[in-house]
Amino acid sequence: KRFITRMHNRIDNVKSGMSETHQSYKQLQSNLKAMETQNKDETDEIHTKILEDVQNLEVQLRQIQEESKSDVSFLKQQIGTGTQEFMKIEQDVLLLGSRVNEIERQIGAELTLPDSDQDVLLLGSRVN
Repeated sequence: KRFITRMHNRIDNVKSGMSETHQSYKQLQSNLKAMETQNKDETDEIHTKILEDVQNLEVQLRQIQEESKSDVSFLKQQIGTGTQEFMKIEQDVLLLGSRVNEIERQIGAELTLPDSDQDVLLLGSRVN
């Protein structure tokens, strides 16, 4: 009879332990589901923020590209204008050279253009 009582006590202890283990399992399972839900919510929030950032970057990139196109267009225009002005200056230099030659022929003397600032000073002192 003692043996059976001990066996019943052990069985009761095992049942109690199993019940506690089962309760712990249920609690852990519940905690796991809560953590999965929280993790999913946080992941969704991060994903949404990343998508928004990518969209903002795309908009900024398009704006920068448009600004760059405008800048390139403006610079091309400026280069064209500079080239035209340079060609006009070259034409004016040629015209002035031919006028100098014509004046030289008219006055019968060769005029020399100064090559430096010092030559300009010397030429100026001769005129005075």
